[in-house]
Amino acid sequence: MLRFVVGDDNFRRAMGEYAKRSPRSLVETRDLERAFSDVTGRGLEWFWQEWAYLQGAPTFEVSSAYDAERRLETVTVLQTQRWERSCRSSRCRSTYCLVSPTGAPR
Repeated sequence: MLRFVVGDDNFRRAMGEYAKRSPRSLVETRDLERAFSDVTGRGLEWFWQEWAYLQGAPTFEVSSAYDAERRLETVTVLQTQRWERSCRSSRCRSTYCLVSPTGAPR
């Protein structure tokens, strides 16, 4: 997920920076956070909070409907994990590929 958020180039650069800073030493998640923040120039606190520190992981239910007359596909994504104090709504980006029943891209 982190690679998707920051992009391939930034991900590789940040991982390289992280490895360079911590050769053969004990590290903490905070060290990885700093490397990504320094390389990308972005505050990613929301990411670390959701994906490293909070319990659980998001689960999703995805459905779609195609309106042939309007040539319109509607995709609905619901976050469905059990709601608890330690597990909030997650912020994440996703890519979808729509295909026809024959497997051809739409």
